[in-house]
Amino acid sequence: MVDPQIWRNEKFGSLPDAGRLLFIGIFSQADDDGRLKASPKFLKATIFPYDEDKTAEQVKKLRDQCADQGLIRVYTNGEVEYLDIPGWSEHQQIRKDRYNSSSLPSFDEADNQVATTGRPTVTQPTTNGIPNIVKSSIVKSSTDTPKGARKKRAEPIVNEIFADMRTYLGFPDKVKEDPIPSYGKEGQAIKRMLARGFTREEVTGCWKQKVDVRGGEFVSMTWVNEDIGKKGEKAGGKGGRVKGTRPAEDFRGRDW
Repeated sequence: MVDPQIWRNEKFGSLPDAGRLLFIGIFSQADDDGRLKASPKFLKATIFPYDEDKTAEQVKKLRDQCADQGLIRVYTNGEVEYLDIPGWSEHQQIRKDRYNSSSLPSFDEADNQVATTGRPTVTQPTTNGIPNIVKSSIVKSSTDTPKGARKKRAEPIVNEIFADMRTYLGFPDKVKEDPIPSYGKEGQAIKRMLARGFTREEVTGCWKQKVDVRGGEFVSMTWVNEDIGKKGEKAGGKGGRVKGTRPAEDFRGRDW
């Protein structure tokens, strides 16, 4: 939800019209921890998909203006740009049964803070800052671990699988853009398979088979989760295919 007071907020009001629209787009697209990929190309494709007159360079300037006002913090991790909204966890109320832990690195894990032209992006907003008036319709407890949230012990395995996926798809040596379109969606599917008892090797092995069938194209872990079968039901045939999955040729031409 967008509180009506946002239009009287001085920091928000100091932005040009396109900058205000960008910031609204940022907090509407951010994950449940207030994080989002921050590359200008990604923000343009996500928030301005129909604005052919806007360039990635123009979006970068608008993004940096939001950071100059302390409305967002821009940082890098592994040479990838991310952003977060300061005070998100304090001011956002997320219902426990809807909370999904972020798969993106936090500001504290940043390799470097991206420099902008004005005030440092680490500046926290005051009680009159924008996070106070960017509201959510869902509720979160600041002390309880939300139901369905990623457990600490599962995080390394999920991140290792992500690393395997990126490497297998040629990132960053062969392809420059991160090939994983949604870490939140893919992470949830991976966690469901791990919760069912599958190992990292079984998950990545099944995924790689499907990628090979698709000629090296990205395959969503959501489909792997649907096709991998039940734990312990492995066929004895060639390749050790998990019972309940279809032969490789059945996936040809499927619209993932």
